[in-house]
Amino acid sequence: MYPMVIGIYAVSRLVQVGIEKVRQCQQQIGLASITEAEMTFLKAYVNVMKPVAIAMDLLQGDEACFIGHVIPTVMGIQQKLRSMSVDPAVNPLVMALRNGLSRRFKQMFDDDCYHVATMLVPKFKLRYLPECDRPD
Repeated sequence: MYPMVIGIYAVSRLVQVGIEKVRQCQQQIGLASITEAEMTFLKAYVNVMKPVAIAMDLLQGDEACFIGHVIPTVMGIQQKLRSMSVDPAVNPLVMALRNGLSRRFKQMFDDDCYHVATMLVPKFKLRYLPECDRPD
């Protein structure tokens, strides 16, 4: 598992536990307490990064992951990032993720071989394409 994926699950668990328990733990070990603003930021961060972490888990699978899974997975992340309303504090993160995904996977989206690989995965076929791009 990638360190970033582990990190998002750790932050997610911290948010899940709640600010009061986190503050108690911090006091026990002599750290400064987390503020409301910091916890709000962490919640927004988890909201943005959780779909990315889930996708990374899927794509690093050993048995049920194929090259045909990449395009629909990236498209799904891009759609989630476009549709989510986010805290302004994490808006730069959302924009960086959207731009980075577009730039990193542009070659795959432009190459017909990857689309054929995706179409050959039974659960995707042509369903990964927007309806306007599907052949009649």
